[in-house]
Amino acid sequence: TLLEAGAELQESMVESALASDGPLDSPQADPYGTVLWPAAIVVARRLLHILSTTRKSNGERLSVLELGAGTGLVSLAAAASGNASHVVATDFQQVTLDILERAISANKLDARSITNTTIETQLLDFAQEDKALPPADVVVVADVLYYAKTAQALARRCAACVKGGSTVIVGDKGRPGRPAFLRELERLGFPDAQFVPEDGEAVLGHRHWVIADENDEPHTVAIGLLVLEPLEPRTTNS
Repeated sequence: TLLEAGAELQESMVESALASDGPLDSPQADPYGTVLWPAAIVVARRLLHILSTTRKSNGERLSVLELGAGTGLVSLAAAASGNASHVVATDFQQVTLDILERAISANKLDARSITNTTIETQLLDFAQEDKALPPADVVVVADVLYYAKTAQALARRCAACVKGGSTVIVGDKGRPGRPAFLRELERLGFPDAQFVPEDGEAVLGHRHWVIADENDEPHTVAIGLLVLEPLEPRTTNS
């Protein structure tokens, strides 16, 4: 079960965003995180494959960190699979984490005995680079490259995670910040980093017109997937 903002909350989020005097990439100006986006489905699919086929060198399961989790599909899927040891879902908006917390309870993932995986949420803005990220074996990000400044900050976070031994998975629908993200990765020593096209699925359900077009019929959506592997991975294939 995945939970999204209903029509009333979407309307409220849009009104707050339009009335905000803050930067476009601030939590107050962002109404997008309370609904599901196709990139999350593609990232979740890749993450589940990695979790099911890879273990640490000592045989333990991998831990997962999601940045900009929104509705938290990727984190929920990782926790439900039972193939992750611990999952941390982060976002810079408390309202999205509140929705995710309800989804965690609805799926009974707050009881470790069900999947033997722990999951928690944390309020965290990855663009505030003075704040350390929770450690994880796999770091996942889906559809956050809306602005160049945010994209550059994410690139620096991704580079640091990879250099620290984490695998990084980023999904993107072709947002405006993608070129800045790739340029920053190249500057940081990842000149070959590229998004590989994968088939995603359109998400059905109510969408405020400011947030997204509403889809009435299922159809394929092109999603770019970027995977960065550490030079000295802490994992082994099972």
